[in-house]
Amino acid sequence: MSTAWSTICNPYYWNVCRHEMFAWNPTWLVAFDQCATYGMLLLLVVLAARRKEVANYFAPVCFIVFCKISSLCQSWYFVLFLPFVLPVSDRRERLLLFALTPLLSICSVVEMVSGSFGFSVGDYYKGLDAFVRLVI
Repeated sequence: MSTAWSTICNPYYWNVCRHEMFAWNPTWLVAFDQCATYGMLLLLVVLAARRKEVANYFAPVCFIVFCKISSLCQSWYFVLFLPFVLPVSDRRERLLLFALTPLLSICSVVEMVSGSFGFSVGDYYKGLDAFVRLVI
């Protein structure tokens, strides 16, 4: 693998037929990421249309669209999604969007619970997860 190739990786990429974008991700993760991002995008558009407050939903929609069209997007990028949701005026809708945000980065959630996974990890992180007690 070349270094140039590693800058072309996006598990959220809009074109699911472009397999080199998903090379380092298992199929289940790509399918989940696609469903989660398109679902969140649909939810944002529906909420904006229902409330007739397009400006409040503009930032989160643009963020998701940018992540989907970018050639490099890591799963942790969606941690940055929360501040874009702050302009949503309805408290319940904002809370719903906050609660659904971890689904946009299911890889991070799974790694927090079970530890790192993937062929690039090796045995370096073996046994390391959210429940390990670290002693210094």
